[in-house]
Amino acid sequence: LDIKEELAVLRRALQEAKHPVLLRVEVGTPQNFRNLLTIGAKVLHYSGHATSTYLALENEKGMVHPLTTEILKQLFEAGCVRTRLVFVAACERCARGWR
Repeated sequence: LDIKEELAVLRRALQEAKHPVLLRVEVGTPQNFRNLLTIGAKVLHYSGHATSTYLALENEKGMVHPLTTEILKQLFEAGCVRTRLVFVAACERCARGWR
């Protein structure tokens, strides 16, 4: 995963948008996901590792914290703004070894 390049491409695309877009970049921790989805994010772009059952987030020590699809669903349902688009750029190869 080339996060820096992906972020650069995303920033360029947003600069070309016809409407102003607020971009917030966060490390993928459980607390950051909870905060973003509670506050409300109309669009969520995740880049990282994942499997078909979880996103591989980081805990406060930089270790893997699996965010399961069930917990993710609960976070989306608790949000005050309905998320309209989710883009996931994830690689399963590394995530499989974390189970």
